[in-house]
Amino acid sequence: MRNKPPRLFAAEYDQAAQRARTLAEIARDRFAPPKTISVLREIAALLDRVAKDLSVYETRKYIGLSYEASRDLCEAEALALANPAARFAPDFTLYVLQPLNSRPFPLPDPLHPVTRQFARREARATHRIWAHNAEGEQLTGDPSQWLRLVMAAWRDWATLAVEVEVDNARPDNRRARP
Repeated sequence: MRNKPPRLFAAEYDQAAQRARTLAEIARDRFAPPKTISVLREIAALLDRVAKDLSVYETRKYIGLSYEASRDLCEAEALALANPAARFAPDFTLYVLQPLNSRPFPLPDPLHPVTRQFARREARATHRIWAHNAEGEQLTGDPSQWLRLVMAAWRDWATLAVEVEVDNARPDNRRARP
């Protein structure tokens, strides 16, 4: 019986592949208008290809992505940014890549709401994202469930961002200039 060589960085690649599969499921399960549903399906297909590429990697002496996986991640992120109704986090692909590069998770930019009600909601949404990012997978013990919680928090923040933009644009909600 011939011994197989050890797969270097196998756990990291498997974890990244599982995260890509989970994000693809989230994209498929998301409720959205018909125009956005087709975009979400395309994002899911791209993430499925990334997961497949990550799960069938060859033994390497370094951690890296194939050109195809990098391209697919960039396309998925570009689609999400071009379609705000998809309600994905900016840089959501960092959640896939984090096991491979150990970069920090993304945090939301300030929305600068004018009204107190939206300021409180922004603080709660930002805190949820920050807490889920800080706790990581230890929060639930299930990486897939943790990623679903994080993406739900980002979805809520993206929805709030649209509401704040509309509210801040109202003529009676303009900030007084000193």
